[in-house]
Amino acid sequence: MHELSITSAILKTVLRHARRQRAARVHRILLVVSELSDLQPVWMQHYFDRVSRGSIAERARLEIEHQAPQFACNDCSAGFAVSLRTVDRVVCPHCGSGSCTLTRRADYIVEEIEVS
Repeated sequence: MHELSITSAILKTVLRHARRQRAARVHRILLVVSELSDLQPVWMQHYFDRVSRGSIAERARLEIEHQAPQFACNDCSAGFAVSLRTVDRVVCPHCGSGSCTLTRRADYIVEEIEVS
């Protein structure tokens, strides 16, 4: 159910951007979501449709792109992304160390907003 509060926050961001652009309509929003997030795309669109009703963002298409989390190796300091959908364990691709730290875990980022 936390998708409702998140989509409300996304709508505020989108409408603020649209006002600055003097837009009449919001057509598309690209949302980049971390693979570590438990946000459900079907609920995100459902709640976005609900909270945007009556606004210039009504009927805007919410596109969701998943992003692999970012890690840093504690041994060689290399930074890298690993899709947790394809591996069971995080290992540095540069030195093979299993001592790695999560460096970036943004649940979601509004990457693009298409307006007219």
